[in-house]
Amino acid sequence: MHRGLKNCAMLSLVALALAACSDPITLEYRYAIGAPSQSTPLVTDSYIAFGSQGGLTILEVNGEKRCFFPTHREVISAPKTDGNLIFFGSVNYIFYAVNDRCEEVWKYSTRDRVKSDPLVADDLVFVSSYDGHLYALQPDSGREVWIFPPRDAGDEPADLESQGFEADQPQEVAAEAAVAEDGAAAPSAEAAPAPAPEAEKIKLKVGDFSYSSPLYHDGVIYLGNLDFYMYAINADDGTLKWRFKTQAPVTSTPIVVDGALYFGSNDGNVYAIQLDPLTTLWKLPTRDWVNSSPTFADGTVYIGTNDRHILAIEAKTGQQKWSFETEGPAISIPIPHKNLLIGAGSSGDGQLYALQRDTGELFWKFRTGGSIKSDPVLKNDLLYATSGDGYFYAFRVRKTSSK
Repeated sequence: MHRGLKNCAMLSLVALALAACSDPITLEYRYAIGAPSQSTPLVTDSYIAFGSQGGLTILEVNGEKRCFFPTHREVISAPKTDGNLIFFGSVNYIFYAVNDRCEEVWKYSTRDRVKSDPLVADDLVFVSSYDGHLYALQPDSGREVWIFPPRDAGDEPADLESQGFEADQPQEVAAEAAVAEDGAAAPSAEAAPAPAPEAEKIKLKVGDFSYSSPLYHDGVIYLGNLDFYMYAINADDGTLKWRFKTQAPVTSTPIVVDGALYFGSNDGNVYAIQLDPLTTLWKLPTRDWVNSSPTFADGTVYIGTNDRHILAIEAKTGQQKWSFETEGPAISIPIPHKNLLIGAGSSGDGQLYALQRDTGELFWKFRTGGSIKSDPVLKNDLLYATSGDGYFYAFRVRKTSSK
């Protein structure tokens, strides 16, 4: 090669490298899953695991395939680990425990689909199902510790006062039916939840547990349900502590910060509930369902909405600080990263968004080829996401400001 041409080629490579380094993010690799994925990846120091339409994929951290565990039905559930086994559910009604070589260790059959993420906490693994039950299992064997509500609870009357249950009143049942038919408008501010009624014998009615995933805090499991309630369940024995009623299904996963529970509802509200004493602190209405789940940083609650916005809300007061408009429903959980907030858009969008946390101003965005219904995951400066386009993405975050 002519020396001048060689020098030019070297300069061009240097220029490309410098250009890449100047970008706020660069694509480390993209793995072809072969099917759309709605599963939030599990990222560890030694492997990455996520579900798709046919089962669970485990990658090496460099993006090379390690193994695949077939379920023959979709895995929406985000896999979790106790440091030994990997736990996840499928819409085939089965909850699995496998090792990091995709070898089945045990499986547990529910009576309906499992779409929520499992929870590993308190030396147990918790999983909920569309069959209307929350299961507490031994992580090493899958043995049942307890089931909420007990499978025979619908066959015999239950004493609500002894377990802390709130009765379903006739007017509430009628209101639920109206909402189911006509949809729910976001209600105005309300008083604290009413105390449980006097003891009476009624059949315990619990709806389907869908996308809301269990949260463990101070010995209690918090979990939303399609029957409009947020449940608080004692983790040691599976008895009900209380339940709080919204006006539509709850598919949002709650968080607890400084004694307050935050979550969204399909009634269009973001809720903040003080846990002790149990009172409603505030609720912020939006214009559509709130399928997204909240996250928290520096006194602010961040959450996406189905009306195509990502919101920043003052945690103590419920005042909206800013709103960023996405191109599609924002159902993913936004994640803080230094001065940024990284979110995603689902149907009709398919983009990752990086926003300035203090203002909501767009810093960068990256468009995939399909909707993003999973949650982006950050580990150090690496950002991971699955997409409906059938790819798993790994990015390196190189800059968090334009300076």
